[in-house]
This record gives sequence, structure tokens and C-alpha cells, in this order.
Amino acid sequence: MSARLHLHIVVVVGAADATSGGGASAEAAMFVSGTYTVTVGGGGTAGTVSNGGSGSDSVFGSITSVGGGYGAANGGTGGAGGSGGGGATGGAGTANQGYAGGLGKSDNATYRNGAGGGGGGGVNGSASTGAAGGSGIVILKVPNIYSAVFSGGVTYSTSTSVTGYNIYSVTATSTTSETMTLYPATSVITADFLVVAGGGGGGNNQGGGGGAGGFRTSAGTSGGGASAQNALSVAVGTAYTITIGGGGSTTSGANGTKGSDSTFGALLTAEGGGYGAVAAVGGSGGCGGGGASAVGGTSNSDTGAAGGNGTSSI
Repeated sequence: MSARLHLHIVVVVGAADATSGGGASAEAAMFVSGTYTVTVGGGGTAGTVSNGGSGSDSVFGSITSVGGGYGAANGGTGGAGGSGGGGATGGAGTANQGYAGGLGKSDNATYRNGAGGGGGGGVNGSASTGAAGGSGIVILKVPNIYSAVFSGGVTYSTSTSVTGYNIYSVTATSTTSETMTLYPATSVITADFLVVAGGGGGGNNQGGGGGAGGFRTSAGTSGGGASAQNALSVAVGTAYTITIGGGGSTTSGANGTKGSDSTFGALLTAEGGGYGAVAAVGGSGGCGGGGASAVGGTSNSDTGAAGGNGTSSI
């Protein structure tokens, strides 16, 4: 079984906020199903009388948050990025992710870094060293009926501070090919069903019609006017045999044959329809087969109605 669920995601280089970077509105939550690559971007390196290094991108599936631009050395232009790096000219930010970098300042005492969320710039002087940038983070908020399984190179923590949700904070990934897969959090889930069996074959030579295959469902009225049945409790990861019942056959001068049952493992069986009779009582089944000049077959009360009585005329 597969499922698609509504997943709230924050993918950032730096810190999360109620809005996206650069003052953009919050983005729509995404629907997910399957396994996704997850990468946490590392912080840029500190510069020593040189530009710093840009931060690395953080990624969740098709969502990429661009690493912060590097801070420029004295008099240089900051690097472009999610938010631009500071410098004599600020680096450009990425639309809907961050702002441009701020302007630095040079005087006899200091060279100040511009705003940009990265490491601080170094003070004026020989071999002045700035600070390294901080690593990013990926935050996933999923309904607590699901749990996330991460590959071995992922460092993460889990919080249940929001009622009804599991919140995963991924703070480091050892490669760019680490993954996350969502699974139901419980070993047993509830499944609605609709199962129809094969119909019975009709009787030959003015025989009665075959009965319809038994009809069972948890999502509405079952066959024969029965109430909806209870949903199934299905074990996650367990293989269930499914059988679709074939229709019954018809033979010249003879009764038809009963339809075959449809089954879902050992949990559920819908009985095949009863055969239509030539000159006898119709066969019993999910729905009873019709009789020819005789009585219709009986039905399984939870799956169908009895067969109709036959008539004879010249």
C-alpha cells in the first residue's frame, strides 16, 4: 500500500521563521510518498585576509535552500547566495529565500562584516580571520500516525511538542545522498474494503439465471441490503493473498456452475454467485441462482439476495 500525506517542511541555512527568507510568504506544505534525499548544508569556511567560503545548500527532495553567500575581504563584494554575503558591496540574495548582503565599513580600527547571517568578519590587521558560517537544518513536521526512517549518515532529533505531530530536526548529513522514508507509525492499520465474487453461470435451455457474486464492503451497504461491515485490521509489511473469483460457466442442457469466491487473505471472503438451474432449485451462493420452474437458490445473508423462482410456459 502506498500513501500520500501532507508534510510541513522547513529547509534552512541558518534559522527558521514563520515566513520564508527575504520576507516571502510561507510556502505551501508538500504532499509526499516514498523515499526522499535529505542534505544539510555545511557552513562556509572562515577567510584569512581573504573572502570566506559560501555555505552549502540544504535539500529535501525537490526543495533546495541555497547556501549563504561568502563575506568579502576588505573592499570586496560579498558572495551571492540564499542571503548575500556582506562586503564593500553586498552580495545578491536568492528571491524568496533571503536578502542581499549588507555593506561593510573600513576605518583605522576595524573592518566590519555586513548583515547576511554568516560568520562575522575579521578586524583590520595582518592575517585577520573571520568566523566560519553556521550549518543549516532541515525540519520535518508529519502527523504522528507516520514515522520517519533515516539512512545511517543522518544526525537528527525528534520532538512531540506539537500535539498530533512528530517533528524531526535534521542537523547534519554525512553525504549528499542520505535519505528519509515515511512509514505508518503502528504495526497495524485500518483499511476499508470492497470485494465482489464471481457471478454464477446461467442454466441452459430456458434455465434460471446465475446469481450475482457476493458483495461485501465497509464503505457502504453490503449485498442483500446488509449494513456496512467493519473495516479490516491489516498488519504493515505483511503479504496478503488476493483472489479474484471467476464467473461460473454454462453448459448445454445442464445447470450453470457456481461463481468462484473472491478473497483477501484469510480476513475476508465474498462467496461466488449460485448457478442457474435447468429444472431444479437454483444453486446457493453469494446471491442465489434462479430456478427454472422451481425455487431460486438461497444466498449468503451478508452478501446478496436469494435467487428468484422460475416459471414455465409453452
